[in-house]
Amino acid sequence: MGDIRIGKVSSIDYENGMIRVLYTDRDGAVTKTLPVVTFNDEYKMPQVGQYVLVVHLSNGSEAGYILGTYWNTANVPSKSGKGIYRKEMGFTPGEAYAEYDSEEKRLELHADSVLLSGLKVDIVADTVDIEASTITFTDSGGSLTLAEIREKLCNC
Repeated sequence: MGDIRIGKVSSIDYENGMIRVLYTDRDGAVTKTLPVVTFNDEYKMPQVGQYVLVVHLSNGSEAGYILGTYWNTANVPSKSGKGIYRKEMGFTPGEAYAEYDSEEKRLELHADSVLLSGLKVDIVADTVDIEASTITFTDSGGSLTLAEIREKLCNC
């Protein structure tokens, strides 16, 4: 049977999705580079200094996988509660996230800048509210702000 351990991220190989872990309870021993479990190809590497859960295989403590970080009193969720799903995408809580509240039936995407791209983007809703200081429409012929469009249509 293998070993499950807690260690501190020592260094990160971002390109290959690998981490070296320091075990403070083993006189500062550091693992070889270990792969991080992807959970269906999701990519978000922990930060150096964060604690992670490591599973070592039964064929020796050299082989293993990083399962990821975990919640505890030193690492609390930025938002929690029944019916809340929240995925932090930035490294500072609240920087960028997707959040779903099942009671309100509301999905929120938050970041300093959000880009929706594709050959076609549809918005289907009974009501669409847009709040912005400036709205700009752009196509291959250039761009116009909402104020410029209003001026051209009204000749005001």
